[in-house]
Parts: sequence; structure tokens; C-alpha cells
Amino acid sequence: MTDSNRPSWAQPAPGEPAARTRPKLEGKARSDAIKGCSCFTVVITGVVIGAVALLSGGSSKPAAAAGTVVAAPSTSEAVANPVETPPAPTAAATTASLPPPATTAPASPTAKLTTWYTTVGKADIATLTTDINTIAADDRRDGMGEDLQADCLQLDNDTSAAQGEPPIPNASAQLSWSSALTTLHQGWWNCNGGFSDNSTTEVSNAVAEIESAGPLLTATTQRIGQAEG
Repeated sequence: MTDSNRPSWAQPAPGEPAARTRPKLEGKARSDAIKGCSCFTVVITGVVIGAVALLSGGSSKPAAAAGTVVAAPSTSEAVANPVETPPAPTAAATTASLPPPATTAPASPTAKLTTWYTTVGKADIATLTTDINTIAADDRRDGMGEDLQADCLQLDNDTSAAQGEPPIPNASAQLSWSSALTTLHQGWWNCNGGFSDNSTTEVSNAVAEIESAGPLLTATTQRIGQAEG
């Protein structure tokens, strides 16, 4: 629009210079101007982000720039202080740390003899001695009575039990002990046969044979005592 076409109120005053008009940018000049503004805006944005990071972080790490990908720490970096596991002890080390097994000295002959007498012999000798005395008493009282026959059966049971026990760990004591058991077993056999035959003579002889085993039992106890000292 020219000055002649302007209304009267828009006309410049006399002596006033005419208003400047902005030159019109066209083409490449206009594009460069737009780019310059954009760069200036990016710079201002970066300054603002940096200031915010300084105010909020303090001792913390600065924030990553916009559009920057922060790589995750590797496994070795993530574990700051790895805990070392001590190796398990080997079988050889465990065995070496154990104390040697205690050794037990073999028992002496005297100790073995004492053990036999306290665990086996003493009770067996007492039982058989009682059987002998009972048979002798019942024979004198009523001879061929039922009590004597029952006594002979009890003697057989007790003699068989004694024969099943371990032998005496002493040759001299074992000799008298074995003789006593053999005599008692034979006496029971003859006693039972006498009652089967209803023979008073056979029963009386069997009782005498049974009583003869008494001194052998006594000798067994004496020899054990002598061996123990």
C-alpha cells in the first residue's frame, strides 16, 4: 500500500519519517532463519535441563541427556563385593581330622574265666546242686513215688540247658564240669528207665549215680577259684 492510498489518519505527520517496513524473506534466506531459531531453542533447552539436574542431584550422577541410551552395568560391575565360598573339605581331609579308633586290649585268661563263672557257671552249678539234693531227699522219703520221677525230669531239663552253654575257658575246670554234666545226664536216663520198668533197683542205682555228680560240681567251683587266684 502506498502513502497516497493510506487514509488520512495513517499518513505520517509532516516532517516524520515514514515507518520502516520489514523486508520480506524469501527462499533460502527464510529457511536459514528458521534453522537458526531452532538451534537457539535447543541450546536454551539444554541449559535448562543441566540446571535442573544440578539442583536436584547434588552428589548423585547427572541425568542422561535426552535421547541418550544409558547402558546397564555388566554383571561384574553390579556385584561390588562378591562373597567367596570356601571350598568344601575333601574326604581325605575329613578322615585325617578324625582321631584314631581306640584299641581294646584282649581279655586275659583269668578275666575270661571270671566272666564265664559270673554270667553262666555260678547259676548253673547252683541249679544242678539243688536238683541233686532234691532227688536224694525224695528217694529217701518215698522211693518210687511221683515226686522222684518229676525230680528226674527236672534234672534232665537243667542238665540239657547247662550243656548248651559255652565251655569253661580253663582246661582243669572244664574237665570236672564236663564229667559232672555227663554223669547227671546218664543218671536221669537210668532213673527214667527204672520208672518205665517199674524197677526199684534201677531207680535206686540211678539216684546213686546222680548223687556222684555232686563232688564233680564242687571240684569245678574249686578249680575256678584256684585259677582266679
